[in-house]
Amino acid sequence: MPMTLLSRRATIAMLGLAGLPAAAAAQTATEAPPAAPAAGDTRGRPVGRVRIEQTQAAFIGSVSWGRGTLTFRGRNTRFRIRGLGAGGIGLATMTAVGDVYNLTRLSDFAGAYAQARAGAVLGEHQIQGGLWLINPNGVQINLRPQRRGVALQLGGDALHIELTR
Repeated sequence: MPMTLLSRRATIAMLGLAGLPAAAAAQTATEAPPAAPAAGDTRGRPVGRVRIEQTQAAFIGSVSWGRGTLTFRGRNTRFRIRGLGAGGIGLATMTAVGDVYNLTRLSDFAGAYAQARAGAVLGEHQIQGGLWLINPNGVQINLRPQRRGVALQLGGDALHIELTR
């Protein structure tokens, strides 16, 4: 068998395997948010909404950057988002909308968030589930992303959100 045919088959097989975690993530993405602190617990009821535009470049490690808008208590607040992570390969842009849970003060929104990701993007075609972000203040964000680019994503990120007003 010629090496190029073998390489193509191996690549297709790897793409298929990479899609398995994404399919699992898609099944769990609509579940209730992760456990939150008891004080002021508002699980099941979003208290705000976000819209994010982000770019991610990955080759084993990943870096991401972008901006967004938080709508909370009838006011729009702009923010910047930066991140470093592990896992994946490629370059993709993401536009996402989502719901915010457990936010009682605007100042609790800023800070570090953890994110797990799995999916594949080829052009405008994607295999993915939703994304859950959580910070040490108990603020949770459930994102519904639309990605474009060429990327295999399987890993985790540490993200930092900074309010820019």
